[in-house]
Amino acid sequence: IEDGVLLKYEGTDSVVVIPEEVEKIGERAFIGNKVITEVTMPDTIVSIGKDAFEECIKLKTVKFSEKLERIEKYDELVTEIESKKKQKKTGLWACLLCCLIKRIERC
Repeated sequence: IEDGVLLKYEGTDSVVVIPEEVEKIGERAFIGNKVITEVTMPDTIVSIGKDAFEECIKLKTVKFSEKLERIEKYDELVTEIESKKKQKKTGLWACLLCCLIKRIERC
């Protein structure tokens, strides 16, 4: 962790609780981790960097920060979801996760 950014997770726990001092999860911070199954973010996190959880094949549960504003790789998708959210009155992050799950299932 450097200047509030989690640059790289190198732990071996399957359940990860990110410390309160973290404000941003850096680009590729968890990439390729084959162990983690669950991640809990404190409400201090406002941004998730591009490909932060790419190829985390066992990751099933992510508890997002209430203050999360940005997931870098999906900015366009978030904008699209914002308009759908207004129509369906569904939470932004619930919509985003559904879109991501659908994208993963197509792979």
